[in-house]
Amino acid sequence: MKPFSTMDLQADFLSLFNSVPCGLALTDRHGKLVMANPSAVAILGTVKARSAHPALREVLRLLDPVSRAPLKIFLPRSFLHDRKPRRYPHAVMAGQNSPEIPVDAVFAPLLDDAGKVAGLLLVLQDLSSIVAKQRMAFNQQMIEAVGNMAGNMARDFGHWLNLISGHAASIAENLIPQTRAHEEATEVVDATKKAGEYVKRLLNMASACGALPQQLPEARANLAEVVVDAVNLVQTTHARSGTSFQIKNLPLMRSVQGD
Repeated sequence: MKPFSTMDLQADFLSLFNSVPCGLALTDRHGKLVMANPSAVAILGTVKARSAHPALREVLRLLDPVSRAPLKIFLPRSFLHDRKPRRYPHAVMAGQNSPEIPVDAVFAPLLDDAGKVAGLLLVLQDLSSIVAKQRMAFNQQMIEAVGNMAGNMARDFGHWLNLISGHAASIAENLIPQTRAHEEATEVVDATKKAGEYVKRLLNMASACGALPQQLPEARANLAEVVVDAVNLVQTTHARSGTSFQIKNLPLMRSVQGD
């Protein structure tokens, strides 16, 4: 086996360093940038550096996403006594004249052969696509919540409007036309029709928000129960007229498919 030369190892390291999808940047012991892969350059490039090897604090400015307060930028001397990496899982990379970028930032010390801090490794992950997906999912949930609320309101209002309209129409039919009572009953019927338009708007809103199913599921209905309910409603409406109804062969009625 042919041993690797120093140049081969350096080439392999640079190839691996530049191919990492997240941003990687190295500093010397003074906190000045000495190397950055293309992903790090794309992120840190939002701030123009004054020199070829700028100080990390010159090109990196992080903000708290909630309070907007500046976050501490760790330097190699920050790890003299505590070598544990520092991380900001949700930070905002603020540029001078560029859009802000949500990032996950990690600061880790680089040690020499003697175990002393010789530099710093900065790892930056651009969270823009993740944040955009989260916002899209949140907006979709909000739209669905509004649609569900509109659909529930439409169903409840529609149910009560149907009851009010049915009773008002029955009352109007049993009143003498061109009387005050008849006119008031007719106004109630007209009012329920206008209110029904708002119910339709709520249903349209719910449908646009995806809260209503495109096709209602089918179910089996007991025909005998439906007939009894209908007859009871008619008898109640015409109670004063003395009209009576008789249902034949009620036990023989079968269930039917309904929607």
